Parts: sequence; structure tokens; C-alpha cells
Amino acid sequence: MIITCEKCETKFHLDEDRIKGQSAKVRCSHCQHVFEVTKETEEDADLLAYLKEESDIPSEEADETSESPTAATESPSISFPAPESLPRARPRPAWFSRRWLPVAGGLLLIILAGFWGYAHFISGPDTSVPDDSRATPNQTQVSPIPIPSPSLSGPLTTPSTEEGLKDINFVEYGELYRGLKDPSGQRLLVLGGKVRNEGEQPRGPILFKATLTDARQKPVMERFFYGGTTLRAEEVLELKPEQINKWLDTPGGREASQPVLPPGEIQPFTVVFFGVPADLSGGYTLNVVSAPVNPTPSSDKP
Repeated sequence: MIITCEKCETKFHLDEDRIKGQSAKVRCSHCQHVFEVTKETEEDADLLAYLKEESDIPSEEADETSESPTAATESPSISFPAPESLPRARPRPAWFSRRWLPVAGGLLLIILAGFWGYAHFISGPDTSVPDDSRATPNQTQVSPIPIPSPSLSGPLTTPSTEEGLKDINFVEYGELYRGLKDPSGQRLLVLGGKVRNEGEQPRGPILFKATLTDARQKPVMERFFYGGTTLRAEEVLELKPEQINKWLDTPGGREASQPVLPPGEIQPFTVVFFGVPADLSGGYTLNVVSAPVNPTPSSDKP
């Protein structure tokens, strides 16, 4: 006959001959629960025969009646081996569903975008300064602190009154850095370029004049300076104006040891305007003011 534990609902096959009388107390070997069983009737026997055909539960002999104080005083107790149970697959959480995958993906993208925006806001704009001391007008460097100012443009003129100055020709010229501010908050404008000595004699030191003009081509600011100076953007921002002006006012510029330009050679030049007006809308001019002939000493002995 088939019996079922009242507590854990584990089913067992029990030989009916082990039941002495109409009922007996048995102990479940799975959960140790003690309960009472009775002999089955003819209807129960027919049901048991049907279940044997349909059920895959193996028939096993029950263990000997477990001796316990309670069963000894009342009626015999029978124990049964616990059936082997297969591990059950862990059910997925209720929230886990394929329909939630698009929603979760969208939320993840929103969170990442918010984090990126916050990090970009905290870090601020890129303040790196290009490290290129040989910048040319074709390689204009962008200011890390831009200010609204129109593009400057103006003709480069060389004096024609002094015949010898025609040998000093502009090779490159233009704005190197614009929109910069020095530590005191003044707006800066940096012009620069290169000149070549096309003559047959050494010349120098070379003196330039740079002039900023308004929309009517009237002078707004002007600066005399010597060639031979190059400046990086970070130097323009970090150095004191006094130091920069000292180089511009020194024959040979920053490279004062080589103020003379040999024939066919090129010399760079740079000029910095401090305190540029915010509404500057004109152009600029660059002139060679002075380039005296500076012949090398003769090596002939008397």
C-alpha cells in the first residue's frame, strides 16, 4: 500500500503485513514525523494497483520499526528511507524578464550620459596650450581663453625711403596667438613671423615697427621691437610683461648673442601687444625700420 507523510508529504510503499491489527504508527525517515496508518480496503487495493501501473516510484522495503518510547507504549513504529531528491533549478526573480531589457538599457545610457556631463562640467574646458615655438600664420594657435575680437588683416609694408631695407623681405607673418589674457587680466595680441636677408652683406640688428589700426586705418597702438625673439603661448601667459618687453627692446631679441643676420639667412620675430582694446576691428602693419650693414671684421693681416 502507498502511504503519505502528513508533514512532508513524502510517499512510501508499505507492506500491509507489517501492520498488526487495523492500524499502526509509523515514523517518516525523511522528516522523523510519527503518524498513524490503517489497512486499506478493497477499493484502496484497486486504486493501489492502478497507481503501480502509472507511478515510477520504486518499491522499497521499509526499515525495521524504529524503537522509541512513544511507539513502544502505544503501537509498533515503522521507518522508511528518505527518497533521493534531485536539485531544483533556482527560479529567476520576478523582475527578470526580457521585456525589461530595453528599459534597463535606456536607464543605463541615461546614467552614463549624466555621469559624463557631470565629469565634463567639473573638469572645465580644455586649458592646454600648444607647445610650438615655431608657429606660423598657417598654424594659428587657438587661445585657451577666447575673447570676442574680429580677425585682423592688413597689408605688410616696408619703407622705400632707404634703399638697403629692400633686401630684408618678409617670409612669414601673421597672428600667432590671440584672445589671451595675462595674469592681470589684460588682453593680449601676439604677432610674429620671419624675415630673410636677400642682400649680399650681413645686416643687423633689425628693428621692426608693428601698428594696430582701427576700421578707418588710423593707428590705435604701435610698438617698436627688435627681431630674434620667439615665444610659446604658455610663456606669454606666465612671464611678466617686463621680461617680454626687455627681450623686445634688446638688439637681437631673445637671441641677443646673434643680432646680425648673414646673407640668405632667416631671422624670426615676435611682438606682444598688452592691453589690446576689446573693440579692435582694424588691421595691422609691419615695417622694417632699421637694418644697418654690419660687415664681419677682416681676417687679413697688415
